[in-house]
Amino acid sequence: MHYNETKGGVDSFDQMYHNMNAGRKTKRWPLYIFYNMINIASINAYVIYVHNFYKNRKDTIKPLSRFQFMIRLQEQLVEDCMRSRLSNSKLPHNLKKNIEDCLGIKNVTQTQDRPTEELSSKKRKVCSFCDYKKKAND
Repeated sequence: MHYNETKGGVDSFDQMYHNMNAGRKTKRWPLYIFYNMINIASINAYVIYVHNFYKNRKDTIKPLSRFQFMIRLQEQLVEDCMRSRLSNSKLPHNLKKNIEDCLGIKNVTQTQDRPTEELSSKKRKVCSFCDYKKKAND
C-alpha cells in the first residue's frame, strides 16, 4: 500500500527528467554521472521552488515554468564566475563584450583610444619571416 502511494513522485520525476535533460552524449562515465547529478539537483530545486512559491503566495500568479527556472538558475550559478573573469585583463575583447551583454553591464571594458603616434612607435620594423641576419643588419 505504501509503495503505490509514493509511486507518483517517481513517475513525475522521470517525466521531468526526460522532458528537459542537461546531459550530453559522452563515453566517459564520470561525466555521465555529473550530468545526472545536475539533472537531479535541478529537478529537486524546481520542486522546492514550486512548493515554497505556493506556500508563500495566495494570489493567482503562477510560478516560473521549469524552463524559465532552469535559465534563471543557470544565470545565477555562473554570474560570480563571469564577474571574476571580467576583471581579467588578458581576456579577449569579444569575450568581455559578451560577458558584459549577459550581465547587463555597459562599457566596463571600454578602452581609451590611443593616439596613432603611440601605436606606430610599437610596430615591428622587420617581419617575423625575415632571416635573423637580415634583422641584425637593419
